[in-house]
This record gives sequence, C-alpha cells and structure tokens, in this order.
Amino acid sequence: MDRPELLNKYDAGERDFRTADLASSKLSEVRLSGANLSRANLSEGDLFGANLSRANLSKANLLMANLYRANLSRADLRGAKLSRANLFEAILSDANLSRANLGWAQLNASLVVATMSDANLEACNLRGAKLEGTVLDGADLMSAQHDEATTWPEDFDVPDGLRYVSQDPSSRQTEGPGTPVQTDPES
Repeated sequence: MDRPELLNKYDAGERDFRTADLASSKLSEVRLSGANLSRANLSEGDLFGANLSRANLSKANLLMANLYRANLSRADLRGAKLSRANLFEAILSDANLSRANLGWAQLNASLVVATMSDANLEACNLRGAKLEGTVLDGADLMSAQHDEATTWPEDFDVPDGLRYVSQDPSSRQTEGPGTPVQTDPES
C-alpha cells in the first residue's frame, strides 16, 4: 500500500489497516488519528509530524522510523518495535507502550502519564524527556541517557545503570543515577 491509497481509504472512512506494509513510506504530516495499524510494517518510514493520536499501533514494526514531532497521544503501542526510532519532540502523553522495544531510540519526548511497563528502553536517549506520571514498572533502562532536563515520575528512584549526560559541554557524561563521572577534557 502506498501513501495515496492509504490516505484515500482513510478519507473514505476506512480505519482498519492491520498488517499494512508501509515500510519506508513517506507519511510526513498525515492524519491517521484512530486508525488501526496493529502489526503494520512502518519500518524506516517518515512520519514526521504525523497525527497518530488514538491509533492502534500494537505490535507494529516502527524500527528506525522517523516520528519527529508526531502526535501519538493515547496511542496503543503495546509490543511495538521502535528500536532506533526518532521520537524527538513527539507527543506520547497517555500512550500505552507496555512491552514495547525502544532500545536505542531517540525518546526525548513528552510521555506524561504514559504506560511503559516492561518496556525495553535500553540505551535510549531520554535527555529532556517529560515522564511525569509515567508508569515505568519493570522497564529496562540499562544504559539509557538522561540529563538535568529529564523529568521523572514523582517518587521515582533513578536506577543504577543509567547514563547522565550533562548539557554542560565541559563534562561529557556521567554514570549511575546522576552522579557525575570525572572526565579528562583532553581525552
């Protein structure tokens, strides 16, 4: 399925696009609010600024997809594959990302009140992420990056294994739950 066919069907009222193959599609700024894209292949797709609010993307393949500034509020992303996806400045408020694979993703986004139970967030970029009220029970945060602009849920204990990356160019990175690592500026 290509972009014109997808948009024509959506405009005609169709919302069921389960298992659609849209790999590498150019879907920037499309409006697919409420669409069922469960198990769809959107890998390496360009979804810059797309409106996917309330969309069902459960178990969808979004590997290396560009979701920069996409609206995924209240989207169902349970079990979705989002490894190495670009979610910079995306809106994922109240989205369900339980068991989603976000390893190595750029996740500096708004995730306010999102559910990320048992999600894989290994080595993802959480610098500047807004995580107030987010459920992170069982989430794997090993080697995820965060900074002083990252906002965590209330009473959340930042686990060991996260990498604190300062916005201050004189200190390049830190290890542990926010304790700076002394680095040699010459190295």
